[in-house]
Amino acid sequence: MIALRNSFDRYMRQSEARITSLREVVEKIQRGETVDVEQALGTGDPEREADWEEMLKAIERDEASRKVKREKSERTESSTVTTAPVAEVQKTEPAQAASAKPKSGSLKNFF
Repeated sequence: MIALRNSFDRYMRQSEARITSLREVVEKIQRGETVDVEQALGTGDPEREADWEEMLKAIERDEASRKVKREKSERTESSTVTTAPVAEVQKTEPAQAASAKPKSGSLKNFF
C-alpha cells in the first residue's frame, strides 16, 4: 500500500511538473514571445521524449478507464430508469382490473 501511494505521489508530481511546463510554453506563445518548444519540451532528448510518451500513454489509459466506468454507470442508471416505469405499470394494472369488475348491489354476505 505504501509503495502504491508513493508511486501515485510520484506520478502526480511528474504530471504537475509537465502540465506546468506546457502551460508556461503556451502562455509565452500567446504573449507573442519566441519560444523554442522543442527545447522546452525536451524534443531530441530520448529520455525526456520517453517520459512524455509514458505520460501520454498513462493519460490515455486513465481516460479510457474513466470512460468505461462512466458508460457502465450510465448503463446502470438507464436500466434502473427503464425498469421503474415498468414496475409502476404492473402495479397500476391490477388496480384497474379490480375496478373494472362490476360491483354487486346485494348485501347477502354483509353480516
